[in-house]
Amino acid sequence: MPLRDHFRPHVSKRSSWEGLNGMLPGEIVQHFRKTLPPGFRAEPRVRHPIDPDEEDEYAVHVYDTEGEQTLVASKRLSVAEP
Repeated sequence: MPLRDHFRPHVSKRSSWEGLNGMLPGEIVQHFRKTLPPGFRAEPRVRHPIDPDEEDEYAVHVYDTEGEQTLVASKRLSVAEP
């Protein structure tokens, strides 16, 4: 059984899950910009579908900037609301 702090509000009362999840790809991209070798760049991808039954998609794409900016890596982030 997880321990809970009953004296402080849960994250959902201090901020929204959408805000937390939307920032995650950007934070990963900021880290990648410091660590990727020259000739590569990272971009965040956040997709909010119109259909309410579909889940939001969060991803980070890495491109080779030499030549035709080819997509060389993509990581879909699994971020679920508790």
